[in-house]
Amino acid sequence: MVVVRVPDAWTLEINGHADAGEKGGDIVCAGVSAVAMSVAGAIEDRRLDAHIRIDEGYLLIRAEETAACFVIATAVSGLKRIAAQYPDHVRIEEEKI
Repeated sequence: MVVVRVPDAWTLEINGHADAGEKGGDIVCAGVSAVAMSVAGAIEDRRLDAHIRIDEGYLLIRAEETAACFVIATAVSGLKRIAAQYPDHVRIEEEKI
């Protein structure tokens, strides 16, 4: 299962694997990965101040400026929609912000 943790407006953590299909054919994993790489790429491309860590099955972003928080919020919105369609494979853990 992919666990998306959003402890505050400044932090996004994605951990795990969807296990919704064979490696290379898992559409849930592909969707989560696309959102994760897009948010990291947008922050890097716009040279926003944030700490980004990417490993196998893991992404951590800690925003250091408000503009990066908006990018994180957009990603969380997309991840929530994936989780709503595939609740057995993606779980959102979000603090009330």
